Amino acid sequence: MYYCMFINIVLTLVLSKTLAEDSIWLLRSPTIPLDSDKPKLMPSLGNGNLGMNVFLPSVRKQCLYSGQDGSSHRTRIPGNANLRVVNVGDMLFTLDMKQGIFEVSGNNDKFTVDHKLLVHRKYSNLILNSITVTPVEPSNEIFEAEVVYTDAVDDTTEDIKIDYDPRTLHLRENQLGLELVEYICGKTEITEGSYKQESSVCYAWTPISNLLFSGQEANYTKNFITVISDSEEGLQSEIELILDLSLKSLVESHINAWENIWAKGSILIDGDTELAQTILASMFYIYSSLPFSTPMDKFCGLSPGGLSYGGLNMDYQGHSFWDTEIWMYPSVLALHPEQGLELLKYRIDRLESAFKHAASGGFRGARFPWESALTGSEVCPDFAAETRDNQIHISADISFAARQYLAVTGDLSMFNDLEDSANGCDFIMNIAEFWASRISINEDGVSEILHVMGPDEDHGDVDNNAYTNVAAAYAIFFAEYLGCAANCSYQIPSNYSDMASRLKMEYNKEANFHPQYTGYVLGTEIKQADAILLGYPFMYPMNTSTRVRDLDEYGKVVRSNGPAMTWSMHSVGHIETRNFGEAEKFFNKSYQAYAREPFLVWTEQQKPDIGAVNFLTGMGGFLQAVLFGYAGLRIRLDRIEFTPNLPSNTRSMDIAGIDYYGAEFNLIINENKVIIDLKRVSKELKVKQGSETVDVSTPSYLELRVEPFMITPGSRGYLENCSLPKDIIGL
Repeated sequence: MYYCMFINIVLTLVLSKTLAEDSIWLLRSPTIPLDSDKPKLMPSLGNGNLGMNVFLPSVRKQCLYSGQDGSSHRTRIPGNANLRVVNVGDMLFTLDMKQGIFEVSGNNDKFTVDHKLLVHRKYSNLILNSITVTPVEPSNEIFEAEVVYTDAVDDTTEDIKIDYDPRTLHLRENQLGLELVEYICGKTEITEGSYKQESSVCYAWTPISNLLFSGQEANYTKNFITVISDSEEGLQSEIELILDLSLKSLVESHINAWENIWAKGSILIDGDTELAQTILASMFYIYSSLPFSTPMDKFCGLSPGGLSYGGLNMDYQGHSFWDTEIWMYPSVLALHPEQGLELLKYRIDRLESAFKHAASGGFRGARFPWESALTGSEVCPDFAAETRDNQIHISADISFAARQYLAVTGDLSMFNDLEDSANGCDFIMNIAEFWASRISINEDGVSEILHVMGPDEDHGDVDNNAYTNVAAAYAIFFAEYLGCAANCSYQIPSNYSDMASRLKMEYNKEANFHPQYTGYVLGTEIKQADAILLGYPFMYPMNTSTRVRDLDEYGKVVRSNGPAMTWSMHSVGHIETRNFGEAEKFFNKSYQAYAREPFLVWTEQQKPDIGAVNFLTGMGGFLQAVLFGYAGLRIRLDRIEFTPNLPSNTRSMDIAGIDYYGAEFNLIINENKVIIDLKRVSKELKVKQGSETVDVSTPSYLELRVEPFMITPGSRGYLENCSLPKDIIGL
């Protein structure tokens, strides 16, 4: 008897743990922001090709833009996917992040309703609304569930010039119960610089109708689809493909695709449900804008508002900024390096535009624009001219992202293989060439970069911004290093590296801190993190006392209404310097005022203000505070390092799918040990902690102390033959 009781207790505990783990993936609420006049706080759904916001009428498609230059924006497609069942009594709204499904459950005294909405992860042009009604008890009555389009207005721009009135396409017999769709085709026009293109877009939808069903039926399901393509022929082919599938297979293939993404890249926290869900929501929304295995012709990067937003004069219009490489990219790279590569290819594919942009300013090489959309031409609106013209560090940020990709993967093919007649070697060399032409030498022989704006946009025209100077030097140093590592065809001129080494490094020896720019006065207010980014992500060599001083001084003067990423970076710095009290304060500040209930949609501004949504930039900074802050990850060209810690009031952190040199491992940080569970190893690795080293060449399970450790490649290759970059300026 006692044995049976013991087994039951164990099974109950295991089941409780499983249910608890599953529940953190579910964001539930009996009410939704749409009903309280806050439509922009509705959750985003996407598959990297299509993006939408639950119950809102506009759909956006990857690389489909309208407008001219500074008015370039994501095309608004009225996809008719904003269906909602009404007058059903009590409702429960659930965002299932693990499965990528938004579900509405409702009931009255006659029947229950289950409404599932998804943007399909496998069939990239499909949005599915599936509504199932079930009588409470058998009866002879005929019931009706009312289905309406929501009256929400998220964008009124008429971007598509319609070719003809809606047409009807009658469908062959199918398992989805679809009888017909209506469809429209039209054209949209984009002009960026000298480039002008007219694009076709077609979209089909199931006409809206109520659900009529008998009380004698066990249940009744009606499906509504929205399909989007770039031609009438393509649209019909997509619909034909869907008609061969059952509802069960459609939903299962979508869920399987999402679960595969999570298995290879997730962060689970035990002990703090709010934090755990905010982490998962941040990852979910970023992943929803990335392609993964979703079939698509082209990819146009990550925008601060994600794929679901970006209309005219809204949410940064779907443009890519430095936000991609510095804020969103690092966590994506660590967990899904193949997606990091997609983001780099977006830039490489637009190298020709970067040549033109540099030349237009009288410089050599490749200068990437502050805002980029379809072609890589500058599409920053004129009202932000100072930012557009002076915030040139973006080109160096892109080079640094490529450097980190090499550090994580050891993959030289990106740098040697041609991509539209250019390769990564050309890409990196020409960024360095731009900086060599942008640097000036003063009468004392000191290198300077004048008239720039650093990350702090409150100071728009300064000299020798510390962040910009270090970033520029790193771009030149990396080009020199890559020439050796990838055996690039170019050879960096010998004076480039010397010029970069002599770049002015502002340092106040008496105060032991880095002034943000030449002439910066201690105590001057700033908008956001700038000079503290030297410590991370750049890992610029400095004394710990200097790092502490930078954090303290700039922490005092940053605007209280600054962006979320500022607080994330201060948290990373304070964790690094073991000031956990300050770290926790800044960490909490980095997400609690920005991730909005009930679906943890991120806003650019703090409560009660909103600004841009769904703000992937803030999410990216926050995820770095988790992965590079508490987990202590540092990516270096010859190793990765971890200094493991846990956020307050948590018991464990389980990071699934860290990739390094073709290996994939889970990292589990507990209060009393660290576990490395190597799932896949393609090349030998060395795990080092203190004086101990373990060689790993097959899947392995290692237990370590909760202390710093590093992982290095076992086979060094180019690391043996090429000297690491100097990464020091001011010499």
